[in-house]
Amino acid sequence: MNKEIAVRIFSNKEESYLNQLLTNIKNEKHVWPFEITIREDTFGKKPAVVLGICDYKCSAICCLQKFKFMIHWKEAPAMLLRPLLLSERLWGNRYFLVTLFDLKSREMPFEWSRFLESSSLFSFSSSLPLHPCNPRYKIAKVQNKIFGFDNCHQSRTNLAEAVGWTPAWLSTSFKKYAGICLQQFIIKARACKALWLLVSTDKPIKNITQEIGYEDPLYLAKLFKKVFSASPKSIRYDLFNTKQ
Repeated sequence: MNKEIAVRIFSNKEESYLNQLLTNIKNEKHVWPFEITIREDTFGKKPAVVLGICDYKCSAICCLQKFKFMIHWKEAPAMLLRPLLLSERLWGNRYFLVTLFDLKSREMPFEWSRFLESSSLFSFSSSLPLHPCNPRYKIAKVQNKIFGFDNCHQSRTNLAEAVGWTPAWLSTSFKKYAGICLQQFIIKARACKALWLLVSTDKPIKNITQEIGYEDPLYLAKLFKKVFSASPKSIRYDLFNTKQ
């Protein structure tokens, strides 16, 4: 008999999306050794994993609430599912990117990463209905690389080389097919990781700056002001009431 696995989500606003997504994945040809139960409440069974959805809006209040919820369930790995950002849906489906924040520090039970990344709805699966020469496929590949484990050290030149384009053509195509500037997308990815490190660890801000690919903490402060309208120090102080 399949084992029931409780999945915690951040809010009921995400429940419909996650429920439909996981149902679609479960209905695929894969056979997984567990049943999925989505729960929002903070009571009941210990969760196997905590899921959240990123809307790319980078609201400091919303992102902090989401991350604090993930930290509350710190015994379980935390995942963010991000919709593949394309200006049009593919065959009516909404494909997703996956960010595994805690993969290095915690064992993934029941191979959750494989469960998600083996899905045909994963944006870089072999069944993505796009030819590798299709520019949308290349944009999907770039988005996956940006949110990959080495996302913080990806330059526009490196990303362009990965898909066989020039940096200028990548920037033009990314804006056309994703509806957002490439540099803005990269900044959002780096700011998101920096915010997670800021609230989930006690690492010095200087170390966090270097971990996301920058050298000067003042640059990180400017990035936070632009994305979250607050400085890293003020966010950490408000959360923990400890100065750094």
